[in-house]
Amino acid sequence: PTPSTTGPVVLQVGGRDPLLLSLAAAVGTALGYDEINLNCGCPSDAEGASGSGSGCGRGGGVALMREPDLVSRIVAGMSESVRDARDELGGGGRGGGGGVTVKHRLGVADAETYDPALDRSRDDDESVRSCGDFVRAVTYNGDVGKVIVHARLGILGWGRGLESGGAGGGGPVKAKRASRLRTKLNRSVPPLRPGAVEAVAAEFPRVRVVTNGGVASLADASERG
Repeated sequence: PTPSTTGPVVLQVGGRDPLLLSLAAAVGTALGYDEINLNCGCPSDAEGASGSGSGCGRGGGVALMREPDLVSRIVAGMSESVRDARDELGGGGRGGGGGVTVKHRLGVADAETYDPALDRSRDDDESVRSCGDFVRAVTYNGDVGKVIVHARLGILGWGRGLESGGAGGGGPVKAKRASRLRTKLNRSVPPLRPGAVEAVAAEFPRVRVVTNGGVASLADASERG
């Protein structure tokens, strides 16, 4: 289906280059997407060196949570591009929906120092603080009115040894295996903390805070809704 025949439809973009992401937001709006979402939650290959690449790599995805000022600049540029594109479209038709949103996690940690048992033993306070600080930074200027929070930490670096290869070397097969491992571990090992998301939502009543993660059925959605 295309944005012109179904809705609402969200276009998610990833990267860390403000100009490229602004251009992507303009194109998505012109194509009729109802919402443009910036991915600050993907840990699959986010441990790469910071740079201007696209996708989750090269410091994109959840690694961006460590650079809230950069994210603020990115969403400001994206929001301006969305507004300009809608003005050119004369109101935008189906492009006049939810603007720019951000998908992220409760916080970010490194696999080398992350202790799952210690994390599970803690209450939600630290997660509420780290998530709240990020939400405050990216919504302060009014460019973002909605965030989607995966109610877990994002862990950077899982599977790094697989990717580099060891005796057999690296290559695309091992890189794909490492990416699958990162995704699997990040969806299961850090404890789910929906209560932390609820606390952040209460702290920011003017921001729509949507919980994500661990919702596998309508019953789960009803319980978390």
